[in-house]
Amino acid sequence: MELKEYHKWLVDFYQKRNWYDYDSFIRCTFLTEELGELAQSIRKYEIGRDRPDEIEKSARENLEDIKEELGDVIDNILILADKYRLPIEDIITSHKNKLETRFKK
Repeated sequence: MELKEYHKWLVDFYQKRNWYDYDSFIRCTFLTEELGELAQSIRKYEIGRDRPDEIEKSARENLEDIKEELGDVIDNILILADKYRLPIEDIITSHKNKLETRFKK
């Protein structure tokens, strides 16, 4: 699925559930929560569990958790971009230009 097509589907999905109505400060809180979950899933994959009450998973299961959490992070970023009417393509292009300018050889 193309990113633009997914973005459109995602906005519609969130709007149908009234999740889109949360303001940007709340959305940033959700994003922060998802980043924490991503960090935890990466930690479990890279160094293992560190608490006896955590269920030990296989490397494949941990990798699936990372994929799921990355999806949650991406969703929150796409919704924020949409709320500010910033096309994701423009964000990517602008950021690429910034990096190329900043790190010219």
